[in-house]
Amino acid sequence: MRADRAAEAAVPPAYARDALAVARTAAFPLQPVLRSLETVAVEGVRVSAIELNATRGGADVTLEFDDYKALLVYLELLNEGEAVPRWALVRAEAAGARRQATIRSVWP
Repeated sequence: MRADRAAEAAVPPAYARDALAVARTAAFPLQPVLRSLETVAVEGVRVSAIELNATRGGADVTLEFDDYKALLVYLELLNEGEAVPRWALVRAEAAGARRQATIRSVWP
């Protein structure tokens, strides 16, 4: 009987995984992520999508850009003032006149 109680106590409740996901989502620093994107503007670079991942603690942002120089300036300005660069270029590609890039950040 004592072993049965110990076994029951060792099994996490069915909702534990969902509760952890909710806690991570609530703790995710949404405002600082959005603020950093809103405060940087470079002509020729436009945010087209934002994907937040609270489990990973990061954000992926899809950008449209006119030229690679403007894209790199945008990335540099996002990281300005950070002790360690928070944003990194994941991929940049051009297909005809359309140019897209994905940048990623990790937040504690």
